[in-house]
Formats: sequence, structure tokens, C-alpha cells
Amino acid sequence: MSNYIIDEQGKKEVEGNFEILYVGNESAGYKTQRELEEQQKLEEDLFNSILPSEKEILMAEIELNIINLLLEMEVI
Repeated sequence: MSNYIIDEQGKKEVEGNFEILYVGNESAGYKTQRELEEQQKLEEDLFNSILPSEKEILMAEIELNIINLLLEMEVI
């Protein structure tokens, strides 16, 4: 059974102790595809970093409940 590794040099088939680099993997199309994948991964990581944590969401809900209570009691 063959395993495959994909790295900056291209797709490699690994059989035992041998790695076979497929011809044409360093083409412009392959490099463009790798760059697009890296860009998508970076964008996904950045998007995930701006999502609030569960703790932040819970704290915001508590703060809103406190504000609503104060408004209902006409304290503010």
C-alpha cells in the first residue's frame, strides 16, 4: 500500500524507504494551487481568531441581562 506526502516540492509517493516525486508537480498550476490553499488556511485562521469565545459570549449575555434589569427598574 502506498502513502502520499504533499509538501512544497510536490506530491510524493512513499513506498517503504523510498519517496517518488511525481514529474510536473513543480508546475505553475501546482504552485498556484498550493498558494491558494495556504491563503485559504490563513484566512480561516484569521476568521477563527476574531470569533468570540464561549466565555466572552456568556459575559456579554450577563451584561445585557443586568442592563435590562436596571432599565426595567428604572435605575438607568
